[in-house]
Order: sequence, then structure tokens, then C-alpha cells
Amino acid sequence: MAREEKPAFDLGLGLERTHVMVTGAAGQIGQVITEAFLAAGASVTAVDIKESRSRRKDKFMPVQVDISDEQDVAAAFEKARVVFGGIDCLVHAAGKDLSFLEQHASNAEMPATQFRETLRVNVEGAFLVCREWLRGLPDCHKSMRNRSLIVFGSEAGIWGVNNVDYATSKAALHGLVQSFAADPMTIKQGARVNLIAPGVVDTPQFRKEVEEDPDDKWKQLSTVIQAEAVPIQAVARTCLFLASDNFSGSITAQTIRVDGGRSGRLFYPDRASIV
Repeated sequence: MAREEKPAFDLGLGLERTHVMVTGAAGQIGQVITEAFLAAGASVTAVDIKESRSRRKDKFMPVQVDISDEQDVAAAFEKARVVFGGIDCLVHAAGKDLSFLEQHASNAEMPATQFRETLRVNVEGAFLVCREWLRGLPDCHKSMRNRSLIVFGSEAGIWGVNNVDYATSKAALHGLVQSFAADPMTIKQGARVNLIAPGVVDTPQFRKEVEEDPDDKWKQLSTVIQAEAVPIQAVARTCLFLASDNFSGSITAQTIRVDGGRSGRLFYPDRASIV
């Protein structure tokens, strides 16, 4: 009697026929995320207010967009659908970055204009982009595979940072994700919605900051178990994982921390500061 063979366990990401939109695609992290999805065989629409570039020309389309402009966002999504079809997966990594925001010795010195502008881009922009993705779900491929929304929060939204504008904007995205998570089922279009919260990432900007102030590495990583900045590739791989139904098909409405084991925030970096 012939021995019945068990079906092979599929270890592939299964992203080959997936259309992914990456916002913030021209940024230091966004560029690596874009290349990761292209390497996985996905078609990628790379969205940023600056021009996005890639070593790959096939299955890649850059679109310059102001994510805080409602008409601009709608036009970008329509252009993407015309070229690659419905947008299965959205990775929303765009927004004002902490490293490039104006810093103040105390939040008491922060102008209200800065606070409002950061929330306008980071929160309202996220709402506009995520809403447009949700509206377009019925236009996705009939297979209903890899329908996933991945929103970039930050460890700052959990622990806080000296820039209250940034921390508040990232904390708000937790509520946005929890609120959007049930919507795909409500409109009969199954999809998953998750938040990724990176810690200190080993970007060129981080290395520059450490070079200018060697003590900065200690200040930023003193409460991180692994005591190292997170490789950009680790962030990109987490996005691939969350996009793939093969690997994360039952994960939704979750916050995935990619922070090397952050366990708190350093308030007193030296003994003299508390004497």
C-alpha cells in the first residue's frame, strides 16, 4: 500500500501577487521596507513627499504625495490602482520624524503651532491614508490574500519622549488602529490591521547623532535589554511578516514592538543629576 505523503508546510511569504503601498518610502527606513517587498515579489507603490527611488524598475512605481492633503492622497491611490490594481497591503510609515523635529529643553517651551503641525501630519495624515485604503478594499484582488494595514507607531507612544508633540501623535495611532481593525469585517472585506512600534533604529541619522555625541547611545539604549539599536532590516522583516497571511493570518488589532526589549525610559543618566 502506497504511503500517503503529508502536504508540505508552506514557508513562503506568498506576497508575489500582492500590491503593497509604502508611505514614507523615501525615508531611511521606508527605502529598506520598499526593497524588502520588491525582493519578496510584491508590486510596490512608493509614496512620499520626496521622490522615491529603487534599484528595481519592474513592479515599482514612485508617487509624490503630501499625506496631509486629502485630494493628494485620493489621487495617489487612484494612480496606484490604475497601474497595479487594488491595494492589498498598506504600510504607513510616513510622518514627521523625531530626529528632525525642533527640540526644546522642556515641553513648556514648545509652541502650540509645532504641536498642531506634528499632529496634523502624523495623525490626520494617517487617518486620510488609512481611510483611503479601507475604501479601496472592494477593488482588491478576488483572492482576498494579504489584505493588511500596517501603521508605524513608535516606542515614544508607549514610554513618552521629551517632544510631547511626537509622543502624543504616536500614542494616538494606537487608538486609530484599534478603531480601524474591525472595519474590514463590517464592510465584508476581511483584512488585518496592526501597529508596529519600533524602538531606536540603526539608521544613518542615529549613527550621525552618536558620532556627534557619544553619550547619546547610552542615553537612548540604557533600558534596552539587547543594548543595541534595532537593524532596519529587522523592521522591514516585521512588515513582511505582518503583510503575509501565511505567517500572520490570525494576527490583527495588535501592537508589535520591535525595540530590542525596551523596559523603560531613562530619566537620570548620571548620579549627579539626582544629588
